[in-house]
Amino acid sequence: MLCAALIVSAVLRSAPSPAPAEPPLPPAAVLVEGVAASPAAAPVAALREIWCRVVGRNFSILEGRYAELGEGSAPPPLDTQRKRLVEVKELSNGLYRAVLEVEAPPALMRAQEKMREMTTKGEAQIASSGSGLAARELARENALEEAALAAVTEVYPASSVPGFLEGRVVYLETLREGVEEGSYRLTARVRVELATP
Repeated sequence: MLCAALIVSAVLRSAPSPAPAEPPLPPAAVLVEGVAASPAAAPVAALREIWCRVVGRNFSILEGRYAELGEGSAPPPLDTQRKRLVEVKELSNGLYRAVLEVEAPPALMRAQEKMREMTTKGEAQIASSGSGLAARELARENALEEAALAAVTEVYPASSVPGFLEGRVVYLETLREGVEEGSYRLTARVRVELATP
């Protein structure tokens, strides 16, 4: 009995100790922008854009030519631990842009680093949109769709594009925006990921 106890004790002492648990990664600080018609409404617009900046928008593409963004309604709750208003700035077109700094889950930010980054453009007619702000929203949507189509072009030759593709696009920031010849035009930096068909 004593011999068995000594053997067990020796085995336990010689067994490698478990590796210490890695400390959790700190939250990642990201900038989120929102545009509105007044300086008071701009930070609220930025709050609404957190999901698109941190998680992104899903999209689907038919025959490599027709892109459609998923509806952004009712996303699940997103744990953004800290929010700080960086600035509110009046744009040359009379709209106001707010920038928030948000602490986002590090796993989501690390996943974004693997996505394809690109610059994309969009535009919309102000007269048919109803207002400068509505035209900006439409131009932004058009820019996201153009990025999705550009990602397909980069990955698939024209003759081998699958009939149906899905993916995700993340809006990083607006590089340039303004009104030209009755159109709202913007250039944005985005990240795109195509799902494997």
